[in-house]
Amino acid sequence: MTAGGPGPERRPRRVSDLEISQIVDGYVVYDPATDRVHYLNHTAAVVIELCDGELTVDRIIDLVQGAWDLPERPVDEVEACVARFEKVGLVVDAAGADAAAGTAGTAADGTAADGMAADGPAGGGERQPSDPG
Repeated sequence: MTAGGPGPERRPRRVSDLEISQIVDGYVVYDPATDRVHYLNHTAAVVIELCDGELTVDRIIDLVQGAWDLPERPVDEVEACVARFEKVGLVVDAAGADAAAGTAGTAADGTAADGMAADGPAGGGERQPSDPG
């Protein structure tokens, strides 16, 4: 796979300036670069914690499978979760960022994350800070 492209070998890394707070249902993540608040369920919270720039998406899939003792690898769910994080600017591909030598994280395109459920593997959600619920 090429750096920054889709696939299980990319190494997602959280952007450095996120403010992450644990809540009963998972995490609330504030991204000051985009002034957006993201709501992550427990599984999505684990996935973002594992986005350390060292682990590949393939390894994150294995860890999520083990954490919930799943009978099958949650490939589609974890890849979709990481892709959503990338789309809204919460993570970047560490290999691509390293190759860009000094280029800061990706800018969010201003679109909302689509369809991140409040529960289930790799779910989460995003709302503008003014959204009531």
